[in-house]
Amino acid sequence: MVWIVLSSLLLIIGIGAGVVFANAETSSGKVGSKGFTAAFGVAAILWLAVSFFFSVHIVDTRNVGVVKTLGSITGQVGEGVQLTWPWQTVEEWHIRVQVIEPDTRCSNGTPACMDAGSIDIQDVYINGALNIEVDTKDVQELARNVGQGYSGYDCPQPPLPGREESDCKLPGR
Repeated sequence: MVWIVLSSLLLIIGIGAGVVFANAETSSGKVGSKGFTAAFGVAAILWLAVSFFFSVHIVDTRNVGVVKTLGSITGQVGEGVQLTWPWQTVEEWHIRVQVIEPDTRCSNGTPACMDAGSIDIQDVYINGALNIEVDTKDVQELARNVGQGYSGYDCPQPPLPGREESDCKLPGR
């Protein structure tokens, strides 16, 4: 959307400057069509630069870029430097493994633990973790039906000291 507005402004400025320069006079006479051509050429070069700027997207490692055209999902791109049309945007989606541990504490004080009892009345302590990984082919469907907050988990960017990049914790539950 921003590209469309900037393109329109550059077109208006280019035509306006061209008309002004075409009617401008110097000591040697009227500038004429050379002024119009020069002003319009500068506007065209600026337009190409702006278009290139809006066409280049960098998708981080272990992410997928969901391509949107005027707000609707039209495709996806992988990690790295990606080129799209200037009127398209790329929204990054994390596809790395997310580790979810229960926010509980056992009676012996062990964090991320669940208490249980056996049939012969012995204490059983269970440490559990759920690993979630999004398949790249499902990202567009996830974007359409669930939205960016699909996990609901806290994934620090960049990871906190002493934590793996794949550590994502369930906040306060």
